[in-house]
Order: sequence, then C-alpha cells, then structure tokens
Amino acid sequence: MSATLPHLIFDLDGTLVDSAPMIQAVANRVADEFVLEPLSVAETISFIGRGADVFVRRMLHSRGRTSEADYADAVARFRRAYADAPTQLSTPMVGAEDALDRLAATGHRLAICTNRPTEPTKLELKSRGWSDRFEAVVCGDTLKVRKPDPAPLHHAIARLGGGDAIFIGDSETDAETAKAAGLPFVVYAHGYRKGHLEDMPHTMQFGDFAILPDIISRVRTS
Repeated sequence: MSATLPHLIFDLDGTLVDSAPMIQAVANRVADEFVLEPLSVAETISFIGRGADVFVRRMLHSRGRTSEADYADAVARFRRAYADAPTQLSTPMVGAEDALDRLAATGHRLAICTNRPTEPTKLELKSRGWSDRFEAVVCGDTLKVRKPDPAPLHHAIARLGGGDAIFIGDSETDAETAKAAGLPFVVYAHGYRKGHLEDMPHTMQFGDFAILPDIISRVRTS
C-alpha cells in the first residue's frame, strides 16, 4: 500500500443502505398508476443496479409492457416519485456508520459512486445526516454514462484530487466497474448481487462492517 492512504469510494444501494423497501414503494406508485401487479422486495432487488431507466424497463417487461411510449411515461413518473422518495423506508447497513467514522478518522477520504439519480441520492444522504460525510458524490446522472462504465469512478477520484483508490460495492455492476477502472474491489457479501459471490471478481470480501477497516488496511492498491 502506498504511503498515502487510498481514497475509499462506496456504492450506495445495497452497500451502505438497505434501500430496496424504499425503491419498492417508489416503483409500486408507478405500477399502481399503470394498473400493474405490485413488485415484491425480491423483484425490486433483482431490478436494481443499472440506474433508474433500466430499473423501469425491467419492471415493465416483467409485467408484459414493452411499448416505448409506456416506457417513456413510466420513467418520467418514476423519476418524479423517486425525487420525493420515502427515505424512512431505507436503513443504513448494520455497522456502516461506525465503519465510515473509523475509516475517516484513520485519514481516508470518502466518496460515493452510485447509479441512483442526484436528487434522491441527496435526499438519502440528508436523511441519514451524511451530507458532509463524503467529499465527492457521483450519481447516475452526473455524467453522460453510468456504472459499469469506469468514467464515474475516475470522476470521483479526480474530485478527490487523484491518487490511489479502492471501490467498495455489492453487485456485479460494481465488480465490472472496478475491473474496468483498474481498481481493487471490496465486496459487501450481503448486498444486492444477482449471482454467487465466488463468480464475482473481487479483491476481498466482508459480511460485517466491523471488520471493514481491517480489510481495507490489507488491500494493496499499487
């Protein structure tokens, strides 16, 4: 590990917060408006990972709605509902806040790289009291591309002043992003991944945030 501590860039949904019940509520507002069967939490989790637009397309396709006009309408409705998301339905992962405190106290600079749009991301961070915790927040609409394109991760690093970084996430999308960006990837084992953990390329894994600082200290970035 380099003498300067690496920046730590975190995914949000499924990594730092269990937001599936909140996203489910937003999605089901749209489903109700389209007279569709509501989504279960499991379905909601299976659709998370590639941004709001992909989420909506997966939701509609699962209900047999493939019209592009329906898709455009549903995306607009979803974004309006998402901007006023019921954040009381999402909760921090157990131990996440303490781990963030410990990592920041050690000297790591922290950032977020999420595919969630900017406004609901800001709302989530504000509701958690996390608005000032992260020095950079890169969202799904910050750039013209989103994860798994590596550009959002590179953008987060640039906003932190450059240097070594580690990406912490939970999903196949996060693993692809870290690989494309050439960064070590530390995976949270209890997040929203779709397949088996052993099938996901990663540097290290953890299932308890209490051990994350120790895990981070053992990751080599160069």
